[in-house]
Amino acid sequence: MQVALYGTGPDNLWALSGDRHAVTELKTGCTTDSIAKKDLDQLGGSVRWDVEQHPGVAALPVMVHPSRALDERAIAVPNMRVVTPDRLQALK
Repeated sequence: MQVALYGTGPDNLWALSGDRHAVTELKTGCTTDSIAKKDLDQLGGSVRWDVEQHPGVAALPVMVHPSRALDERAIAVPNMRVVTPDRLQALK
């Protein structure tokens, strides 16, 4: 996979297959007890960017954050997954 610097898009993009990407926003430095609305808005924007850049590829939204709880004003991105520090450690 070729790495490109766009200045926009997700913090990380993994090509899981030829027709599926993991679109990831990394919020590992957050100290809040919930995922902020602005962070979920950013994830949604990154998914839209991926769809525009790679037509026909399904995006899997992933948020890496210390908490799985959403702020009361936040709206979850459809089909999103949240990776907490414990899950990230297990993945490593």
